[in-house]
Amino acid sequence: MSDTLLATKTRIPPLHANLVSRPHLIQRLNDGISQNRRLTLISAPAGYGKSTLLSEWVSQLDIPVAWLSLEKGENIPTRFWSYFATALSTIPQLNQADVVESLSQALKSSQPPPMDILLTSLINELSKLTTRTTLVLDDLHTITEGQIHHDLIFLIDHMLQCPNGFHLVVASRMDPPWPLARWRVRDELTEVRTKDMRFTPIEATSFLNEVMGLQLSTGEISLLDQRTEGWIAGLQLAALSMQSRGDIAAFLEDFTGTHHFVLDYLLEEVLSQQNPDRLDFLLRTSLLEYLTAPLCNAITDRIDSQTMLVQLEKSNMFLVPMDDERRWYRYHHLFSELLRSRLKQTHPEIVPLLHGRACSWYMENGYLSNALTHAMATNDLDRLIKLVEKYAFTIFDHNQASTFLNWLNTLPETVMGSNPWLHIARAWLLAYLGQLEGIESLLLEAEKHADQTDPRLMGYIAALWTLIGELYSSRVDGIAHAHQALKLLPQQEYRARAFVAYHLSNHYTWYGDFLPALRTLEDSFTWSLAAGDSERAMIAQFQSASILSYMGRLGESFQDFKKTFQMVDSDLPDKKNHSLPVGYAYIQLSSLYFEWNNIPEALHYVSDGIKICRLWGYSDYLHNGLINYAEIRMAMGDLEDALSAVREAKTLYSPVSVTGRVNSYEAVINQARGDIESASDWVARSGLSPGGTIDYAHRFLFLHYAIILQAQGELHDAYDVLERLSNVLEEAGAITLLLETLSQRIVILSKLNQDEQALSLLQRTLELAKPEGFIRVFTSKGTPMSRLLQTAFSRGIEKEYIHRLIPAFNKTGLSHEPGKPPASKTAPELKRIELMEPLSDREIQVLRLLDSTLTSTEIARELYLSVNTVRTHVKNIYAKLAVHGRIEAIQKANDLGFI
Repeated sequence: MSDTLLATKTRIPPLHANLVSRPHLIQRLNDGISQNRRLTLISAPAGYGKSTLLSEWVSQLDIPVAWLSLEKGENIPTRFWSYFATALSTIPQLNQADVVESLSQALKSSQPPPMDILLTSLINELSKLTTRTTLVLDDLHTITEGQIHHDLIFLIDHMLQCPNGFHLVVASRMDPPWPLARWRVRDELTEVRTKDMRFTPIEATSFLNEVMGLQLSTGEISLLDQRTEGWIAGLQLAALSMQSRGDIAAFLEDFTGTHHFVLDYLLEEVLSQQNPDRLDFLLRTSLLEYLTAPLCNAITDRIDSQTMLVQLEKSNMFLVPMDDERRWYRYHHLFSELLRSRLKQTHPEIVPLLHGRACSWYMENGYLSNALTHAMATNDLDRLIKLVEKYAFTIFDHNQASTFLNWLNTLPETVMGSNPWLHIARAWLLAYLGQLEGIESLLLEAEKHADQTDPRLMGYIAALWTLIGELYSSRVDGIAHAHQALKLLPQQEYRARAFVAYHLSNHYTWYGDFLPALRTLEDSFTWSLAAGDSERAMIAQFQSASILSYMGRLGESFQDFKKTFQMVDSDLPDKKNHSLPVGYAYIQLSSLYFEWNNIPEALHYVSDGIKICRLWGYSDYLHNGLINYAEIRMAMGDLEDALSAVREAKTLYSPVSVTGRVNSYEAVINQARGDIESASDWVARSGLSPGGTIDYAHRFLFLHYAIILQAQGELHDAYDVLERLSNVLEEAGAITLLLETLSQRIVILSKLNQDEQALSLLQRTLELAKPEGFIRVFTSKGTPMSRLLQTAFSRGIEKEYIHRLIPAFNKTGLSHEPGKPPASKTAPELKRIELMEPLSDREIQVLRLLDSTLTSTEIARELYLSVNTVRTHVKNIYAKLAVHGRIEAIQKANDLGFI
């Protein structure tokens, strides 16, 4: 009895209703034919839309097409080639060919001739084709018989040499065992792979909202796209689930690889197809966030993990390469969630063992944060304590810090209390995250259980007391603790020493000792780089730039900011617009622009700095940013916004708001608003008096106190306070704030009708301010200062400088070149970076390369992307910037500070 062939297997599948068209992929397939390549390979895992794409493409072709859908039953060579011949016979020009019929008949015989003979006749017939013709082999991954692949290679190799238009298209879940590299090098192969098949955000939006009718928001689509990584089947399964649910937000939160639709699909289409050895490898390695052969060997007790990883990649087993050398991989997120769930169901007893082995490998190879993750996963307290004790400050990055802190918070006090390193870890994590309350009590507990003879342990405790001294200087000697820490800590404890040096510099700065502060920041910078912590090094450099601005050296400060931003460009290109050092720098940089009366740039920088610090939840920097913002808004006349910012600053942490300038500045704003009662209230509570002792640490309290006294008509008292404050500031070398007190005194002298004394003090103030081009210190004093400047000009005092200052009284935000006399153009060296969310880091990279002579192909090569992916990014960039071409995009990107 002859084997009946299913006619449906050689019929082209109909197009799906409401298809999401993919013109960029259709063009890729068309290029394969137009460029006379003989083979196209579409290789991607289950559910990426391979067959759907081919159906759409074939429907648009105006050349003959044959189609063969393959299954496991075709692993018998005679059956496979019988179907192959039947598919070819659907092409009109081949339907009448003797060779196709002869091939079919020969395969039915009990003793068919050798396949190379039959295929030679077939190749000769195909070479006679006068029109371009295509054959599609769908689901080739079901064919595992080696002889069939051997014969196909023979066919393709000889077909490639034929000067005709026959084109073979193959769709498979894995790469076939063919010499693809050879054909690739010869430009005989067109490839469409997983990264190409993923839905773009635009395609995902079209599918979810137009095809599935869900009407999801941009944020919801973005979240779903991230979870599925553009996997079309994953999006479809999620959409089917959401159609019957009302609470979309809850569904998106819970949508994982263990969702029943996803689970059923992957179990049926993927896991059930794997042999036991491969399945065991998949399950055991699923606990790893990233996979590399030595690590996989360590946790699986294998020696062939590299071979297995290569096989999995070739099989498109939802494995994503993380580098060009194919050393590191990761699983698709949904697939790894399924594997982990399956592992816990089928082999729960080995999960702790696998985590332990992973932890040991990561520790031995210096991946401390990853080691910490696996130790926490099994609640291995002994191993965690050893990690903290051995590596202390070096094991945390930002994401890990929050996770580890939450884990430590779950430990019972009986466990915490017995080990000082756990208290140190909690205290350091709180400090790292800017959550400063609670640190002191943890340090007291650490001291209670510490071995006082252990210098390293006591050095770490002293390091954190240095920070506490910064917050509570009236009762904790932070400088003494810092010197003790630097004495006790081993020289190689670079990160801890950098931490101490940075906060020691803050102590020196607080008391106006700028030169020691700059020296310790140099140490912090050097030690940070030695620890591999470029972000901490940048913070140290930015802080140095800030101290220079306090000293009135605005030009030097600006140049230091500029140099460090170049370091950011080099070390943190993908994090530039959300890195904590950049947020801190923007806040500090805004003060420079404010002094130069460039109000728009000052506002932009401080606003962006505040946004970044909010992302990190870092209260210290955010506190400073809000005060800077309030000063700028007050200068713009928006007293309510200024007051709102100051009140938010008060909520961040109480020690600074009590001893710092936030309460006093709130009183100044209230005085300006006409709320005399609130301002007077603060004066009464402050304990300040005109004859009180003035020190540098409390400079802002006395400055604000004097401003309120002046506003309330107590001119002589205000002048006396300002005069003595000027002496303190001059002794410290705090020129920027000194200029503020001098200009305030000038205005008071003018109101007391002591114009000669005012002019004499004005001349001195102009001499101090001129080299660095200060503007705001004069313009903020309004008409009285303007009148005195006119008088000074008429007397020949600093005429050139005053000539440039006078116009600024009538302009808001006059800009000028940093470090030079005021002019009318914005400093070109630094450009503002807008945090415009929908542009991704990758799109920003592409956008910057658009500002060059590179073509799309060259940009793709530069970023290791496909040309189509680059074109998709460009299309998204144009849409998000609301532009219509490259030149317009570059111009707008320059305006927004992206390039």
